[in-house]
Amino acid sequence: MNIHVLLILLLIFAITPNLGFFTFSSFFLISAFAIIAWIILRNPLRGKEDSRFPQWGIVCILFLSAYYYGGLYQEPVSKFIGQIFFFSFCIYVFVQIYKKREIASHICIIFFLLLSLLTIYGSPNPTVDTFVILKEAPQKLLSGHNPYDSVYSKVYKDIEPNYFSYLPLSIIYFLPFVYFLDDPRYGLIVAMLGTYFLLNRLQKKNSSQKYLYSSLFLFAPRSFYMLEHAYLDTLIFFLFVWGLYLYGKGKNRLFSFVISTFFLLKQNIIILLPLFFNKIIQERENIFLFLAPFLSIVFFFVWNPQSFIKNIITINQPNSLIMKTSPFQMTLTVPNILFQLFHPSMDIMQYIFIFCALVALFITVLVLLSKKVVLQRKIILILFFGYFFSYHAFFNSYYLVLLFLLFDFTLSKE
Repeated sequence: MNIHVLLILLLIFAITPNLGFFTFSSFFLISAFAIIAWIILRNPLRGKEDSRFPQWGIVCILFLSAYYYGGLYQEPVSKFIGQIFFFSFCIYVFVQIYKKREIASHICIIFFLLLSLLTIYGSPNPTVDTFVILKEAPQKLLSGHNPYDSVYSKVYKDIEPNYFSYLPLSIIYFLPFVYFLDDPRYGLIVAMLGTYFLLNRLQKKNSSQKYLYSSLFLFAPRSFYMLEHAYLDTLIFFLFVWGLYLYGKGKNRLFSFVISTFFLLKQNIIILLPLFFNKIIQERENIFLFLAPFLSIVFFFVWNPQSFIKNIITINQPNSLIMKTSPFQMTLTVPNILFQLFHPSMDIMQYIFIFCALVALFITVLVLLSKKVVLQRKIILILFFGYFFSYHAFFNSYYLVLLFLLFDFTLSKE
């Protein structure tokens, strides 16, 4: 358990102070995480340790979260009020653990809702393309326009906002929240609360401080920054936890449908499909239910094949528009450290990108073939090294890895 806390803190300090952007110190920390994670996470889960150290580790993480609370575009006054609320919650948790009392679930929910609503109120229109396009894409669809063939409100200078690089389920999921509340981020609040409740169920009924462990998924460092920017990673994680919960309850058909949606928000998640393949093909009905949500892709592809391919496939290539909105020289990745140290030409960088992608693929195959590694640890290793060797990985990418690491941390205490 203690090594879990070390891994979590290494990843937090590597991506939190710098918001996932490149610095030499952050790359050193994330490289240390890579080495230790590769050594530790490929071993079987250890038994429960009779120690209160992990609980105090959670308290430290929560204080770090309170210190780094706030959105990048949030008004200073609302950010200051939020930090007061957040540190008050941390003090409450500290006192409860010190007195060996259980953390109350309703207290976690109340503070989370206060901080979430304060974040949205203090940053109603963050100037970031993720928020803008996830808000406007459902509006385009409601007005009869193809979101993959539309122009959005301009966010970045000299960049034409004619792209929507997410998969169709993101439009469908956020549509009711945009229609009724005019903000997709309320959908993320629902997803985060859903994760919290499901994790309470996944832990044993007599589990000590289970609400404390579940609170990590509401209050992880920069979780409200993720909310402000409307990043999809918390929603992706919720769909995974929901699917796993259904599978544990023996509801295999519903599991197949829900886990299908897990793959239909961001393109890179599809690399995890082999991990679920055996569970999906157990029954013919499972296969049909798994494939049903993929009809959303067929619909938008048929609507305009050229625009769909441009937004979903070619836009994610190293020389595409994404490189202008998020230059690789700012990423916390192996290709960028090579660029920072040796300053190769862009032609040489293309070969570096390809080589690193092959390394990531090789690691992925090794992890997939490992028989003793549990599901969540395989996901951690595949996602992390996929991002680590990619040309494009920022805070939200590694935050998703952090969520799965916290998930493994929570289940390991059982």
